[in-house]
Amino acid sequence: MEYELQPRAPPSSVPSPDEFMLSDDDDDGDDAAADERGLLAGSSADFRERKRQPAAAWWRRLSRRRLRRKRLCCQLLVVLGGVLLFLAVVNALFWPSYTPTSYPSEWRALEESVSAGGGLNPADYWSEGGKKRTVSGRGNPSNERIFIAANIVDAQLIRSEWGVRVLELLDLLGEENVFLSVFENDSGPEATAALQELDETIKRYMPKAGRSIVSTTLPLEGVPHLRVPTGETYVKRIRYLAEVRNRALLPLLGSIPSLSRWNQTGIRPAPPEELSQWEFLPPIPTTAHAPILPPSWVPRPEGVAKILFLNDVVFSPLELLHLLFSTNGGDYAAACGVDFINPVKMYDTFATRDIDGWQLGLPFFPFFATAPSRRLVSLGSSAIPVKSCWGGVVAFDASYFTRRADADADAVRFRAEKEPFWDASECCLVHADIDRPQTTFVNPFVRVAYDRATFDWLPAVKRVERLFAPVQKLVTWAVGMPWGGSRRTEKGGDVVDGRAAGKGGFCGSPKLLVMNEHAKKSERKWRSVPVPA
Repeated sequence: MEYELQPRAPPSSVPSPDEFMLSDDDDDGDDAAADERGLLAGSSADFRERKRQPAAAWWRRLSRRRLRRKRLCCQLLVVLGGVLLFLAVVNALFWPSYTPTSYPSEWRALEESVSAGGGLNPADYWSEGGKKRTVSGRGNPSNERIFIAANIVDAQLIRSEWGVRVLELLDLLGEENVFLSVFENDSGPEATAALQELDETIKRYMPKAGRSIVSTTLPLEGVPHLRVPTGETYVKRIRYLAEVRNRALLPLLGSIPSLSRWNQTGIRPAPPEELSQWEFLPPIPTTAHAPILPPSWVPRPEGVAKILFLNDVVFSPLELLHLLFSTNGGDYAAACGVDFINPVKMYDTFATRDIDGWQLGLPFFPFFATAPSRRLVSLGSSAIPVKSCWGGVVAFDASYFTRRADADADAVRFRAEKEPFWDASECCLVHADIDRPQTTFVNPFVRVAYDRATFDWLPAVKRVERLFAPVQKLVTWAVGMPWGGSRRTEKGGDVVDGRAAGKGGFCGSPKLLVMNEHAKKSERKWRSVPVPA
């Protein structure tokens, strides 16, 4: 057959030694034959080179493909970046949100009143003094009486951003129209010294302003303890925070139930404190000191129009005037700002619920998870109806807190949920007790931050934040927000699964936050206890 191997011919005889001697001609012929068979050393290298050539070519082709892909990706990124930059510039120039230029027209009267009274004082006026060129009360044309309450522990903030802005706010409201109450406890000598300095500054520049600045102690033994079904005892964190906030309101309220634990009395009677079946009051150690009472009280508390509760935030005094007097024309049960932990992220999601009681969506503009609230924010509304809010600063109609004992409804106080493994923010529950969702608003024009750097970025972010809306909507939907809401539709007095529902079911969720009673310096003062399965 054509491809059949031929048998090798047998040797005819044994070769002689001479036959092993090669002539030059023979060598050339043998070299040629060997080259044909690829047997010479040089030819072996060529053969290996030829074998390497396809691999090298393949690698070069792969490298060129990768290079082309990198170039394509870079080009796409450049194009995408250019598009986003173009959209940001267009948005910033023609479609910013919640900037002063887009204030409602009816807000101009307040702006003009401030301007006519001299505007704002120089930044160094409150530290260096000088001739005052502004009129006290220029930001409060109707001379409404305002009670400002605060809990703050940061000495540096008191001495700088917060303290200076509070002084300017007091001056804008008018020293005869305002009362400042600060309650601080157990934060160390620096905070105490900073508050004393603030008190002296107010006394020097605005002697007619009412003030109660208290730096004291608040032992945990004076707060009701919780005994869970398994026998462990704790102090609920929210129970403690509610007590701290009520202490800040004490000069206005006249009394709170907890005063009786320390054999103290206010200037008016307080109802006895009601404890649930899971709560008890431990004995107070003989070494424990009672919290200090206010050094002064608000005269005629029923004449106070609004309460402004202020967190440890950096804020614009002018914006807070609009929160007080411009939100919904000044007609509200409560009006809140929006607080930011960084230039784009809203902080207070624990206490804020939309008009239907749902939690927020992804905490970026437009913040909410449900369409009606999102739409109002996107349209630039200055009064977004909600069931509850806080936002670092909140204004209340004071009448809900100063009601007399014979009124149709009880006076409102901050409180906590008493059920063991169900927690809700005291800042949400207070709105549930007021129970006026149609007149409770978030005002996105009013923005505060927890540090100066974040605050300084907020005006720039306002100009481009509309670009966040599609991403916020997509991610909110993708992760299944809003979350929670298992008791959202419950009403106080309903019996649900054998449990008596209370007000504020929409505020809470299954959790237990407790005070860390033996916390080290590096640890938080509170912790979370796992909820039993």
